[in-house]
Amino acid sequence: MAASSLINNSWVETLLPDNFCKMKIAPQKICCDYTVSLGEECRPAHYLRIFRLRLCSNPLDWMMEYSLATALHLLQTDFLHFFKNVNDISAIRDNGSFSNRFVRDVDNGVVSMHDFPKTEPLQDYLPKFYQIMQRRVKRMRAAIINSNRVLFICNRQTEQQELKANLLALQKYYAVQ
Repeated sequence: MAASSLINNSWVETLLPDNFCKMKIAPQKICCDYTVSLGEECRPAHYLRIFRLRLCSNPLDWMMEYSLATALHLLQTDFLHFFKNVNDISAIRDNGSFSNRFVRDVDNGVVSMHDFPKTEPLQDYLPKFYQIMQRRVKRMRAAIINSNRVLFICNRQTEQQELKANLLALQKYYAVQ
């Protein structure tokens, strides 16, 4: 199933390295087989879902407070140490209006505010969380590998050079020619 997205072509051309994609960029339109949200918060996943460009949940879709370098590291390590060492930071982040806990991945700095229900003890819920994340990682990895065109989306206050460096690293890691 192919998804399409309207994107400003001149911005894409300045951001993407030569021969980054296996596709021709038509004016004002990029076609992709799979989209991946790289945050930095929930907004990209939310809009991908609204515009029907998000076919399934990915591990970083609903996470926040992580850098592109962290996202790249997690992708390259198949999320090996993702949320293995956690802190419940709800007491300092939640004003009482959230039904879930704010949980920080101590090793990676990622914060989840949607995955851990307040109704269950954190340590009791972690095995279920790991199972869900492992399923998402496996599905995302297979989708990226089996796609001809993957579109990584983010909503960040990031310099263009940092974006380009991370795209080049993703290209190298996934061996896009």
